[in-house]
Amino acid sequence: KPYTPMRESKTDVPITFNFQKNYREKILIHHQGGGGAFGHRALRHLRITNSIQNKINKISTDLGTNYVGLHVRLTDYRSDYRAAIEEAYRCHEQKIYLATDNMKLKKYLLNVKSTKTFYSPVHSLGSIGKPAHMDNPISHMATANSGAIIDLIMLAKSNTLITAPIIEWRTEKFFRKYP
Repeated sequence: KPYTPMRESKTDVPITFNFQKNYREKILIHHQGGGGAFGHRALRHLRITNSIQNKINKISTDLGTNYVGLHVRLTDYRSDYRAAIEEAYRCHEQKIYLATDNMKLKKYLLNVKSTKTFYSPVHSLGSIGKPAHMDNPISHMATANSGAIIDLIMLAKSNTLITAPIIEWRTEKFFRKYP
């Protein structure tokens, strides 16, 4: 995607500055989302602990090998989750592994009456506008991070991977729309 800086939500002003200009200010702020072609390199340094591996093994045994992986961001990142869920329902697999950061969506999908069975055994700590890393005590971060690793591995093992398209990033103070 082309470079697009984050924007302040009340004024819609980009949070950036002219990189070609010299400034007298001691501090300049530029805020841009991550990703890109090199983010995957961080995975080379990832080491799975025995505790996380045991959880992955248990989930894999319970879930089997024939399932859809569904990834839905719905806290700071807002996604077109309805379209992704509809796509998952059209798949021939009966089991859907749900990786989401939104507690409310997770609770709904785990309890909905359906021909499909949703699995989402890791803790989701976020809600719309409040991702897990905001307003949660630091003690919850280990749970959130290990859950994200488990989700990553389980999504990678799925037969079919569906990701809900991101449409915007928004917190109480900042936002960024995606084309």
